[in-house]
Amino acid sequence: MTQEKLVDFKDKLGVSEAAALQPEAPAATASNEYAYEQENCGIYPELIEKMNEVSGALFNERKARHKPEDYFKPSDFCKLSEKGSYPLHSAANPGILSLDINRTQTNYL
Repeated sequence: MTQEKLVDFKDKLGVSEAAALQPEAPAATASNEYAYEQENCGIYPELIEKMNEVSGALFNERKARHKPEDYFKPSDFCKLSEKGSYPLHSAANPGILSLDINRTQTNYL
């Protein structure tokens, strides 16, 4: 946060300079803590407004852009043909890949 926004935020909460410098005392009960969390949770309205402004600006900028004329069209892909095939592995079922030899009877695999 910038210094100005921090000051504005403190003014909205009614926090004075002296109170801002001193640490807050812990809440006396669990219900007070829960009420405090419910009041101060979420995104503050100024941030939501700023996020909406940026989102709108980015959306308009994306809509203003057009794709270049030299992009391929779907009809261009139909004209392509295969010039060669270079398989990296065989599609057939593999043969024996490993053997297990019995330790006591070596004539058994």
